[in-house]
Amino acid sequence: MTMKLIESYDFVERELEFEAPLHVGHIALATCLSWLEFRGLPDFLQGRPRLEQWYRSFVERPSMRATPYGGDTRD
Repeated sequence: MTMKLIESYDFVERELEFEAPLHVGHIALATCLSWLEFRGLPDFLQGRPRLEQWYRSFVERPSMRATPYGGDTRD
């Protein structure tokens, strides 16, 4: 699973149009990455400067700040 996550992070770093107008794909990606970060899964930001800049900016949006992950979750 870890290798698939890393390959996916690299794909997003290479292929995502970060400057494109906001669409549901951006929201889905940011939500997914936020969950992965919350769960402490492999660091998707290290070595991916475009993704890091986009993600750090996106999670500051009021909608993302209003819906943080927290507590003891069960998968």
